[in-house]
Amino acid sequence: MELYVTVDLGSSLIKVLYANDTSGLPQYLAIEPEIIEVPESCLRDFRRNDFQGHAEDHAFVGFDSRYYAVGRLARRKFKSTTDLALLKSNYAVQRILTAVSIAVEKLGMGRKVKLFLYCLLPPGELKDRDILDRDLTTALASFDTPIGKLQAKLMYFSCHPEGGGLAMHYQKCFPECRDRVLGIVMMGHRNVSTYLVDRGVPATYKSSDLGFVSMVREIQSNTSGYSEYDITRSVARYLLAEISESASNPKYLYDLLLKTKDVDRKQELEQLVDTIESAKKMYWRSISQWLNTQLSEVTDILIGGGTCRIFTKEFRGYTWNLPKIIGKPESRSFLNAGLAYGECTLIPSELRDRYADAQCLWDSGLMPVVREYQGRKQVSKK
Repeated sequence: MELYVTVDLGSSLIKVLYANDTSGLPQYLAIEPEIIEVPESCLRDFRRNDFQGHAEDHAFVGFDSRYYAVGRLARRKFKSTTDLALLKSNYAVQRILTAVSIAVEKLGMGRKVKLFLYCLLPPGELKDRDILDRDLTTALASFDTPIGKLQAKLMYFSCHPEGGGLAMHYQKCFPECRDRVLGIVMMGHRNVSTYLVDRGVPATYKSSDLGFVSMVREIQSNTSGYSEYDITRSVARYLLAEISESASNPKYLYDLLLKTKDVDRKQELEQLVDTIESAKKMYWRSISQWLNTQLSEVTDILIGGGTCRIFTKEFRGYTWNLPKIIGKPESRSFLNAGLAYGECTLIPSELRDRYADAQCLWDSGLMPVVREYQGRKQVSKK
């Protein structure tokens, strides 16, 4: 049986799209990023014949005589934390194996599959894709999971820079952009990265440590008692609601509050809101200053990543101030490369910005490859 998968190895969430049939919509997985090596004996209670629950919440993989808890299991049971300084490619094999095993379980597939895989990595880590290809091929040949041993033959593998799916989608929808200079800006949890596509050819790749986590840590340093994990979730919801509801709503911050008396909670909330607004303004100044050095001669900007929507207003103002190239139309900016999800998409609305890159990669990258492969199979049968 054939399995089709795209994986976005995000620092705050592993985004996965998968299917074993091209006629319908892809399913989606959201896997927490934590991972930790543990003895196999510690995982016996999480074998699927002994334990029931959501597969993505109790995931582990084993290969080459080593075992790893992944996602919520790693964070809750084994107290794993995410080291944002580590390269995403360091644990890419374990996370991809996890995605494959969960997809196989949810689709009710057999223990042997043919795998077609696209994945997204930070631009600076693409040089390791040949190593990742080699290591994946070896590990997929036989690996242990909560449902037992699986075997996956890697039929096709392609690795792209974060934002690569958006670039593919944009060039497909706007073929005239082949004569333009695209600047792709990916606003992630760990970093903000950019790369240019000059007349259809990927050019300069750059990355900074100005991810959303830097704003979170600024808020944490000016408040008391809030964990980084809790600030990230609550502040993101608060700022996104401000965009979607056209007004700030403090209810999204209530879970953070630590005071017990009403008068103290009111004061704590006011101070927290002020801290968030101040941190956001400073954060954008840092980002725009860095972008000035990266996007000096682009004609179009594609904006993506988990926190891109929070800064749509700032980006609109920013693109008006970009230098214009003589003889070219004015600069344009496109959130998620103009991607419009279909009405029947299975991805919840609150996750669609975070999945946009993977969705575009699925539509414009993986599916054409799969259909070509299936077409060749049909011809050979004749």
